[in-house]
Amino acid sequence: MRFLLNHVHRCISTATPARFTGYNVSQQFRRCFGDASAASAADKYAEKIRKRLAEEGLSDIQEFKEKKKAAEKVQPIASASPKPAAAAKHSWTAPSARKDASPIKPLDAFMDVDRILSNAHGPSEIAALWTAYHAAKSSGTGRGYLSAVIPTAQYEEMQAEGLRYPTFILPLQRPTPEDVPDSEPAYEFYFMQWDAYEAPQRRDLGLEANPRLATTIFTSLAEYKLRQTYAQPHLVLTHYTDLARSHGIVLMRGELTPSGEDRYWLSQADAQSLCLGLQRFYLTGPRDAARAGLLHAFHEQPDRFDWKELIGLAALPL
Repeated sequence: MRFLLNHVHRCISTATPARFTGYNVSQQFRRCFGDASAASAADKYAEKIRKRLAEEGLSDIQEFKEKKKAAEKVQPIASASPKPAAAAKHSWTAPSARKDASPIKPLDAFMDVDRILSNAHGPSEIAALWTAYHAAKSSGTGRGYLSAVIPTAQYEEMQAEGLRYPTFILPLQRPTPEDVPDSEPAYEFYFMQWDAYEAPQRRDLGLEANPRLATTIFTSLAEYKLRQTYAQPHLVLTHYTDLARSHGIVLMRGELTPSGEDRYWLSQADAQSLCLGLQRFYLTGPRDAARAGLLHAFHEQPDRFDWKELIGLAALPL
């Protein structure tokens, strides 16, 4: 089952803070891919990064990040408020201070959760509001953000797998050279990591505790091998569980990281592909033993991990 992915507005410089935790990617990928395959896949895109830095006149990615940070004007999402009539209709509110230690911006930054809970808003109405909020920000361009509404049961299944197997890789197909006839398809591998945070507090409804909030961050394998913990996230998914018990839904927000003025490290289509890949391997079910087995092999039996099988399974429909 596919989640409803909604293309939304241009990314401004308020992306969720994210950092990869330590992980011995070199050893893992030598075992999973074999030395030659890992070097071929990773070195190709490391060279791509080096060329990009050379074009910008920079020495490394950290210098690029510092230059970008100095050039950008930070504009909080809440400052770009919708028209008064739309705000009243959609129940959005300004951000409130978070009371726990999580670095994630709370759901209250985007919508008035207390008002949602105090009124008879059904899951379909909330889904429509979540979509409308992002669509209003995008002015119809559909760039920089993704959003989805996930049934709580499916989210809990994915989160359980994410806690068990917090890292994985996904392939993105790349164009092949036009001047090389009958060339094999080219792929770029993306490294992904799950992280879990404190569950949102219940709003005195006497319900079971909400599941933990989770993020999933993605970056290219070449970038991760180069920077490890300090790798630049290209896409950050945040799963808000505030309404998981009261309405049976989890709200997902995806943020694409800008790489320059009106540019992003990932295209909108590539970001969608990574979201679908996440579902394919972390929401498998009993009839999808092949994908579940490959995720297991990546962590538990890396010698049996087959990157060609990964490409085939990632391309199959849900």
